[in-house]
Amino acid sequence: SGQGNFETVADFAVENFTFPYTYNSGAYAKLGMGPLWLEIMSNILQIVDSNNNYPTSSSSGGMPPPKLALFSGHDTTLMPILATLGEKVWSGKEWSPYASMLQIEIHQVLGTDERYPSGYAFRLIYNGKVLTSKIDDCSDSDLCDVQILVTQVMSFASEYKDANCATKVQQPAKESNMDEVKDVTKNLLSTPVGTMMVLLLVIFSMALGSVTTCFILRRRLRREYKYTDTLALTELSLSALDDEGTGVRRDTDRSRTPGIGLHEKSIDENSLI
Repeated sequence: SGQGNFETVADFAVENFTFPYTYNSGAYAKLGMGPLWLEIMSNILQIVDSNNNYPTSSSSGGMPPPKLALFSGHDTTLMPILATLGEKVWSGKEWSPYASMLQIEIHQVLGTDERYPSGYAFRLIYNGKVLTSKIDDCSDSDLCDVQILVTQVMSFASEYKDANCATKVQQPAKESNMDEVKDVTKNLLSTPVGTMMVLLLVIFSMALGSVTTCFILRRRLRREYKYTDTLALTELSLSALDDEGTGVRRDTDRSRTPGIGLHEKSIDENSLI
């Protein structure tokens, strides 16, 4: 049917766009959403991580944790966030609807419960549907120990500069080579033999440069003289040809540029009558 064909095309377009989010266990999504997850987890860790075992976002500024933290984003923000939590949470086959909402609730467990050894539990809700049980290592209950969420998310929640694939600031190769040359030169100049070697190297470089320059200049001058001689011979040849002709005279002005002359024709006045 027509509706079936449309749905097939729509599903293909969605999966074609969302495939990078879920590929390789969501590696691309984890890299892109790392800073946002760090911001989210900074609020949660202030409550559940009393020992400060994990780094927090610099934007928290030591402020007390909020009762409610609201983050706003696009569909292309929400989908990779879901992809970082595993394929069971979001398979990448459906587009996030308009006005979608993802909730992470933190609950303090009163008393002792072996299901929540950390004393805190979380609940994950997406558009009104509880997805807590779909997270790895969580049971079928709507609540799960918060340490499972912390361990899973904090493995990739970090600033871009601290990410595993981020490019570290390094000195360019040229600067490293120059530093090495400076160190070698400094060591050579610290001894008399080294100083003599550097001096001989400088003299040799100067001599080699002088010989090379002289060779290039001589070659260029030879080409110029050869070109001038060729022009002179050409001019003489043209003059000889003009002298053999009748009624044509070639006057050469030596003050002009070689190769340029004035041609005049001798006309017999009787021929005009």
